[in-house]
Amino acid sequence: MSKSLTRRTFGVLEHKSARVSEAKNAYKAKLRELEQQFESKAAALREAYLAAVLEIHEVATSSI
Repeated sequence: MSKSLTRRTFGVLEHKSARVSEAKNAYKAKLRELEQQFESKAAALREAYLAAVLEIHEVATSSI
């Protein structure tokens, strides 16, 4: 009987371990996706900012 209980216990633990592992992998995948989205948006914002600064600089230096 203890063998049966041991097998059931390890079976449950293996199942829970697999579910935790799947959740961890899903979390990491979503995190990578969000990081890529953030980097893409940050790059676009940097580009727009630098374009605005350049435009301001060009206007300022052309009027001198």
